Amino acid sequence: MSIQDRARLIAQFITADEETRRLILDQAAGVDAVTQLGPRLVDELLGLRLPVAA
Repeated sequence: MSIQDRARLIAQFITADEETRRLILDQAAGVDAVTQLGPRLVDELLGLRLPVAA
């Protein structure tokens, strides 16, 4: 996954509702399973301080 793809996924996660965030986390877990280098995407997403979606 390119840096641009990670940035797009993070941007989508920030603006998503709770159900969509869960789906994005599932996708990120799949990325983490095949990508051994760098910080885990799931950890990056869970580390964001987000307001609760309305």
